[in-house]
Amino acid sequence: MLKQRKLSSKPLPTISKREFARRREQLMEQMETNSIAILPSASAVIRNRDAEFKYRQDSDFHYLTGFNEPDSVLVLIPGRHHGQCLFFCRERDPERELWDGYRQGPEGLCNNFGADDAFPISDIDDILPGLLEGRDRVYYSMGKRLEFDKRIMGWVNVLRAKARSGAHPPGEFSDLDHIVHDMRLYKSAAELRIMQQAASISADAHTRAMKFCRPGMMEYELEAEYLHEFASRGAQAAAYNSIVGAGKNACILHYVDNSSIIQDGDLVLIDAGCELNYYAADITRTFPANGLFSREQQALYEVVLASQQAALETITPGGHWNQSHDATVSVITQGLLDLGILQGELTELIEAEAYRPFYMHRAGHWLGMDVHDVGDYKVHDEWRVLESGMVMTVEPGIYIAADNQSVAAKWRGIGIRIEDDVAVTATGHQVLTEEVIKTVDDIHQLMRPMAAKRGSIDPAQVDFISDDGQYSAQENSSAKTPSVRNSKPSGQAKPVLKASAKKKSIAKKKTTAKKKISTKKKLTAKKKAAVKRKTAVKKKVLVKKKTVAKKSAVKKKAAVKKTAVVKKKTAVKKKAAAKSRPKSPVKKRGKVKNKR
Repeated sequence: MLKQRKLSSKPLPTISKREFARRREQLMEQMETNSIAILPSASAVIRNRDAEFKYRQDSDFHYLTGFNEPDSVLVLIPGRHHGQCLFFCRERDPERELWDGYRQGPEGLCNNFGADDAFPISDIDDILPGLLEGRDRVYYSMGKRLEFDKRIMGWVNVLRAKARSGAHPPGEFSDLDHIVHDMRLYKSAAELRIMQQAASISADAHTRAMKFCRPGMMEYELEAEYLHEFASRGAQAAAYNSIVGAGKNACILHYVDNSSIIQDGDLVLIDAGCELNYYAADITRTFPANGLFSREQQALYEVVLASQQAALETITPGGHWNQSHDATVSVITQGLLDLGILQGELTELIEAEAYRPFYMHRAGHWLGMDVHDVGDYKVHDEWRVLESGMVMTVEPGIYIAADNQSVAAKWRGIGIRIEDDVAVTATGHQVLTEEVIKTVDDIHQLMRPMAAKRGSIDPAQVDFISDDGQYSAQENSSAKTPSVRNSKPSGQAKPVLKASAKKKSIAKKKTTAKKKISTKKKLTAKKKAAVKRKTAVKKKVLVKKKTVAKKSAVKKKAAVKKTAVVKKKTAVKKKAAAKSRPKSPVKKRGKVKNKR
């Protein structure tokens, strides 16, 4: 019987209309008096020919409005008596809505999105210049949308041309991004709930991929498992192009081809996260394709994991942004030293950035509505101090390219990154993505049983994986033909059915008994074969030892004989040399004395 996934009855978390209104009020409180803010929506983007990409609203525009239609403009005028929050949008058009989908129209914006007033986008050239007139300052993000930039400057220039007639054009422009992006850096409780849900969905997707992975798969097959999990759990899309890099592809930081075969012995690096209600998750895990790390892979993996743990310990209110990166650099450099990949003194290597060929990126980034979210990393040229509500990633890594000739061959082609999403709290931090495993033991425990159970199961025929790792294959509805029990038999047929059921049960018992006997026989046969193998191996070892001992004895005897022969030859040569020497005359002392 298939074990179906338990569907959650809880609705997915969202941002309330009240919070969107509060954000607009907060922005207007930071604006100067007698000013105006203008923020256009994102435009639809052509993918190719007349096909468009799926529309995704500009993050700043959504943050302030919750409104997700193109061709829209938000205008905020603090203190305006006839309404502070104004919109321009597309009008209702039944014919276009038949093709492109429902539109809110100006009336819908006032009723459903908190607009004080709304106008058709076609009237913006007639209305917006009048709203700009008399304002001292315009808050607008110049340079992001060139076409709209031209329209803004055109309206201002029209007012400047009328200055002699008494028109009052705005005198200053201020960057709207600076205020909005600082607001987005601090997440509310509602935002954190969405981000936690996005993190949980993405964590389950990573666990799913680990259970499915096997050598021989294509990288894009694993990517498909992520997309399945995202969509089936209510996420609107992947937050970014998923990275599924096996083997040497893991050393490419932004590898998105995902088109190679996953080989036995490869490490698989997957960087993937979903987007839920405009908020992103960002997780990276690295695991062995066959479920078992090699010695070199595990050694480098443990260094990266230790560096991430050291970085997490630095994340607390009052600490600064760069502390986590400094912690990863210190641990990774020391680890590369210990493994012999780097040589020298730790402090000198860090100062010289000797780790850069293997760890070339920062340890993290802000996370929120965008994967690489907005917000300054430095304030007045000093690293930003961490505060409650900020969300960041921690993602150290080691990458040794396959063609790196400066290291031993055993290290080449190994790429490892471990990434988690972390929220700064009032007392420390919370890892939003802690549900997905990352220790070596946990990965082995999860993946090795899966490799044994998996066999030749095709992931395409698997509906999902239960929490206990059991695969649930898709049932064939055509095979479910109405059985005899479901039909309405006559009274005469009932005894026949009972008898047949008894026969079936007896037959089943017999077959199970036979199976038990056969399995016992097989086990005993296997045990005997194993014992025979062990004894044979022992005999071979003893024979080898004896032959080695005999050979060594023979060699010793031969050496002794050689030394004896050499000694004899040298003695003979000495005697011959002594005989061949001429005798020197001997002086007689007595005769010499007489002569004196």
